Amino acid sequence: MPKLHSVFADPVSKNVVFIGTRFLAQNWTKEKFVSHFETGESILCDPIVEDYLSFGYLSQFNIVLTCQLPLSLDGKANFSLTLQRISNVKRFQRYAYDDIQVCSSGSSKFKRFMLTACTMIRNMDDFVSEWITFHRYVGVQHFFLYDNESPENSTLRHTVRKEIAEGVVTVIPWTHAAVGQKTYLEVQIAHENDCVWRNRYRSKWMLKIDVDEFVQPMNVSKRFITDYLEGPLFDRVGAVRLQNWFFGRHDNMSIQSGDSVVERNTWRPSYPTAQNSGRDKNILQPMNIHYFKIHAVKIGGPAVSLSPHRELRLVHYRLDNPRIRRFGFPDFDTRDLSMVKMMTEAKKLYGRERLSNAAHPVG
Repeated sequence: MPKLHSVFADPVSKNVVFIGTRFLAQNWTKEKFVSHFETGESILCDPIVEDYLSFGYLSQFNIVLTCQLPLSLDGKANFSLTLQRISNVKRFQRYAYDDIQVCSSGSSKFKRFMLTACTMIRNMDDFVSEWITFHRYVGVQHFFLYDNESPENSTLRHTVRKEIAEGVVTVIPWTHAAVGQKTYLEVQIAHENDCVWRNRYRSKWMLKIDVDEFVQPMNVSKRFITDYLEGPLFDRVGAVRLQNWFFGRHDNMSIQSGDSVVERNTWRPSYPTAQNSGRDKNILQPMNIHYFKIHAVKIGGPAVSLSPHRELRLVHYRLDNPRIRRFGFPDFDTRDLSMVKMMTEAKKLYGRERLSNAAHPVG
């Protein structure tokens, strides 16, 4: 059976959604699955997506499985089901997850946002407050933070306690570990699809970036990210691609203490990273996505690219990220203080030293 990460009911689409991981040797795309509900009804699930694409040095094999919700359970907040594998091989027919407890995502009752951000965090608390402050300044209305630390080690809720109290942050426990044949990337892909499916009717647009990445508007007369997402061109797209531009330090390449990540890293290369080289990130339109995978929509609407010079760019402070790096950096040969200037303004409105009740510009 697939290794399930999450199961929930979506009251808008009337589906039960299963997010999980499969292994390369287990080819379930040729198998069928059925949900047996507590009401006695049995409904055949949609097929599992065939997934051949990989990112990084290992392939990842994640699943998004949907099953129609019976009318008898429509609107019910909690219920149970059994997910069973149907196989032509008799000995496999017994495999099932029994008595899965399913909760509603609540998507029909939540406030709808024009722009949200979703990310998974592990041992990156030092980045979070500044990252939230900046993106509130450019129009993000809510943040979904998937906490990948173990409960005994997690400090994330304490780190963002002010933002939780202000109602702009939701922390989701996501303690799934990269063990055995399951990689960190598969845990990451699972959280991405969980966030997209749970919030597809709650978020018009969703930033899908890491906390060492900042989306910078490049036109001084257009401060908000959503200013660049207007017009009929964007109605059907699944994602808006952002071109990566590393920021770092010109001379001393060691991690410095004291100043913020933005103030420490004011040098960049002359040019951004080439498109489609594994560094692009996205602003998603969840309603138009079935399956998302790190850098691209796998099943869903098409993607369009924005200019990193005139529209939006992805400012990437990877140098200070404590996670293992398996790639080199370009020469940081150009001084660029534009992010420092924007962060200064952001802190005046949303910095931790100031509790702001200012209304969001979009929504």
